[in-house]
Amino acid sequence: EQKNFFQNLFNLSSYDKVILHAGWIHDAMCVDQFAKASRAWKEEFKLVLHEREKRSPNENFIRYVSELSDGKALLSLEPVSFDRMDEVFSSAHIGLIAYDKKYGGGRENAHKASGKLGQYLKCGIPVVALDLPGYKEMFEKYKCGLVFNDFGQNEKCIETILDDYENYRNESIRC
Repeated sequence: EQKNFFQNLFNLSSYDKVILHAGWIHDAMCVDQFAKASRAWKEEFKLVLHEREKRSPNENFIRYVSELSDGKALLSLEPVSFDRMDEVFSSAHIGLIAYDKKYGGGRENAHKASGKLGQYLKCGIPVVALDLPGYKEMFEKYKCGLVFNDFGQNEKCIETILDDYENYRNESIRC
């Protein structure tokens, strides 16, 4: 069930599509690359960066990400309690996942990833992920997301999923 957490927080219209990166706003999660790519996205695609810990908009990296997106990235810098996680994730249309390999191999495998993949899918949110071990195979098997190799491909992945959204959403829940 689609929730309205981000729609209410940012006063978004019913036409806007929330493209969510949830978790640590850091270059280890390629947030800077998503921000830079989002500059070219369609106006209705809203990159939302939701932080897991309280952060300040004045922090250097937060300011840098905002500048990279030409101010388009919507910053949700107040964490929510664990019992509200479904509400947060369920207010997205698509979830984003990427890990920079230079920070080590722990997270760059779908089987060792943080809980965000499972949280997106549990809430019926299709995923767009950097092509790291395990994601492509899982997405091909369950039709719950798409992978990309270049951050410039994000928008095409988003469009492909939105063009067949009900199927991707249903398959995300099934997965």
